[in-house]
Amino acid sequence: VSLSASKTIDIQGYDTTVGYSSKVNHPASSSAAIVRLLHDAGAIAHVKTTVPPGLLGMETSSDLFGRMRNLYNEKFSSGALTGGGGALLAGSVIEIGTDLGGSIRLPAHYCGLYVMRSSIGWFPCQGTHTPVPGLETVATTSTPMSRRLEDLEEFWKRVVEMWPWEYDHMCVPLPWRPVVETTTL
Repeated sequence: VSLSASKTIDIQGYDTTVGYSSKVNHPASSSAAIVRLLHDAGAIAHVKTTVPPGLLGMETSSDLFGRMRNLYNEKFSSGALTGGGGALLAGSVIEIGTDLGGSIRLPAHYCGLYVMRSSIGWFPCQGTHTPVPGLETVATTSTPMSRRLEDLEEFWKRVVEMWPWEYDHMCVPLPWRPVVETTTL
């Protein structure tokens, strides 16, 4: 499965700019826990997607990579921090982004995609970056976004079945439990 990751998530050998030009040409020495987990599961991270400077903004536009446009209407924004991933999902299966206050949920809404923000401790966050060093008291989460709800559910299941707590000690050791739908009359 191919996946993309925002420029807030470390992938060994690639820059994690967080939208700042000062972070260009400073490749990560190791990959984030979520990237290592997904690589071990057979996924291939094929691209890192752009973010606004400092991860702040209701649209994704930067001096580094320009303005990301909505894939349905170029006059509209692709939205917030993970707008680069929102614009890209026309050709990728899963985008991994980070979320603090709507950073991945807004692009999903703007671009007609599915997202389910994980609670703190569900997905590995070691190796992801916040907009301001020292902002660890307001935790961000690693969160997937997809074109199809079925892909999102399968992704969640596979990540949790890989025991993410083995990759990031801050993850809750809680095994996957499928949702059983019941019909009542």
